[in-house]
Amino acid sequence: MRNAPVSRSARRSSAEGRIATRGSGEARSRSAILDAATDEFARMGFAGARIQAIVVAAKVNIALLYYYFGTKEKLYTAVLEQVFAQWAQRVEAALDADGSPSQKLTAYMEAYFDFVAEAPYRPRLVQQEMTQSGDGSVRRLNALATKHVRPVHQKVLRLLRQGHQEGE
Repeated sequence: MRNAPVSRSARRSSAEGRIATRGSGEARSRSAILDAATDEFARMGFAGARIQAIVVAAKVNIALLYYYFGTKEKLYTAVLEQVFAQWAQRVEAALDADGSPSQKLTAYMEAYFDFVAEAPYRPRLVQQEMTQSGDGSVRRLNALATKHVRPVHQKVLRLLRQGHQEGE
């Protein structure tokens, strides 16, 4: 039995489906690597973390890890970037919500403590990075603070000023 000819639009639709599937598969693989790396770096620190342990936990091959991240240091930087970005997103949402300055400040503190309680490894990663010495660590922390921490702290400062002006 012969196969019926496939239309051009059907071939394009099939190819688009493969691309979408591949893209979502790539996102899942990258996410699995980041999750496994976050755990490994939090438990073992940068020096003690092993790439082999990360790929085993992520259920990917080592080539894929190096394809996405290039080096152990770049993977570590991506992990820290993700932690800081998630924190900033969470606490900024609380600061941007409706309410009085005191309500927003309470929501900010709750969001912060919920973020830490959900994954106690997060503060450990930040603490480990802060205790590292060397130019790479200082540059990383400065970049993360500039990108994520400073905007949050500026919002908190504006909120405190607003609360003071309103007599809260």
